[in-house]
Amino acid sequence: MTTELRPEVYKRIVLAKFLHEAGAAACAVKHDQMAFSKGLLLLHDSVEAALGAVADHIHAKLKGNTYLLEYYDLIDNEASRQGRRVAQPTRFQAIGAASKARTTPLSKISFRQREGTP
Repeated sequence: MTTELRPEVYKRIVLAKFLHEAGAAACAVKHDQMAFSKGLLLLHDSVEAALGAVADHIHAKLKGNTYLLEYYDLIDNEASRQGRRVAQPTRFQAIGAASKARTTPLSKISFRQREGTP
């Protein structure tokens, strides 16, 4: 396997860096919940773009819609197949476990005000 980056992988890394910088800047705005929320989404997209670049670089078999936590398994499986080892697997496993432990999907939570609450 070559270690030279293909142009499309390099572009994804540049995009990830851009999204990270924009997300960090948005999260740094004090007393603005909308900017902070936007920053979190940008940071999430940054991580997804970076993991996508890694998966693309090692030729992991990506599905049509690959979600953030699925990238690790795809990367780990392909790296293992190539006789490589992925560093820090416990961090991704902890994130995955926390995500799966959530009992109520966010889509089922109502944010409407209840009667009698300010």
